[in-house]
Amino acid sequence: RMRIDNEGNVGIGTTAPLAQFHTTGTVRFANFGAGTMQTDASGNVSVSSDARLKKIKGDFNTGLAAVMRLTPKQYKWNKLSGLETEGIYTGFIAQNVKEFIPEAVGVDNRGYLTLSDRPIIAALVNAIKEQQQIIENQTNEISTLKVENSTQVSIEAHENLKAEVEALKQLLYETGKK
Repeated sequence: RMRIDNEGNVGIGTTAPLAQFHTTGTVRFANFGAGTMQTDASGNVSVSSDARLKKIKGDFNTGLAAVMRLTPKQYKWNKLSGLETEGIYTGFIAQNVKEFIPEAVGVDNRGYLTLSDRPIIAALVNAIKEQQQIIENQTNEISTLKVENSTQVSIEAHENLKAEVEALKQLLYETGKK
């Protein structure tokens, strides 16, 4: 079922489209550049990512420091957005993200900021790698400290035994003199 409302909004699977194109099902763009883009009714997006379609420019190194500065928010869209205004959403505010992961922020044809999740996801992957390195370093440091501590305990135990042996020798010597 398809509907075009009085404002020119097209609805597929809905009689009350809330945007220029509103569907309740899956959308597939078969000729999206050299690849494809597909989205489903839940908003999940799949796009081509084949290395043969890309010119690699280098590594993306933004990570933990940037992620720690992001502030996820819960929000409702306002009427100016043209989006559904009743639901509560969770995500990011572009102005906040722009400060720390500028590669994730663009500008639409009306001058409003947009977000691309790929740089945010890449920063999260880098942050996890950084945290894993910190965990591994701390694990190694703890292991080293345990060895040092057990060595110190062994040295102290040895010194205590040595002192006890000397005390026993002294006691035997004094007992033998009597």
